[in-house]
Amino acid sequence: MGKQLIVLVAAGLAATLVVAGCGSSDSISKAEFIKKADAVCKKGEEEVQKDFGAFAKTHENVKKPTEADYAELVDAVLVENVEDEVDAIRALGAPEGDEKEVEAMLKAREDSIKKAQDNPKAVIKGNEDIFGEASKLAKAYGLKECGSR
Repeated sequence: MGKQLIVLVAAGLAATLVVAGCGSSDSISKAEFIKKADAVCKKGEEEVQKDFGAFAKTHENVKKPTEADYAELVDAVLVENVEDEVDAIRALGAPEGDEKEVEAMLKAREDSIKKAQDNPKAVIKGNEDIFGEASKLAKAYGLKECGSR
């Protein structure tokens, strides 16, 4: 009977801790969110540049890129890096009251991936067609690094 009582008390204590943890209303401040999200975007841009350099090196003999070459570039350089950025920023949690604004910004960033995949050649022409909306929303929110792409 003693072991059952210990198990019962332990289970009750664990449930109390879980409920107490779930009730936490701590939210990231806007200033902290901006700082951390911009750090994510800065690191992401460094990864894009590194991956682009590696891609260019392995394709240096390509004189006239085809549509398939551009599509490969988008897949090799942008897709995973931008998805990782979005996931990392989403994991920060949005400042209280800014959830819709932050989600719209992240959705626009996800839509940028689709635009790049639909028109891979546009990535070479400039980022405005691809990342324009996402950058605009990021800048409006106060992000510098995330708004610079």
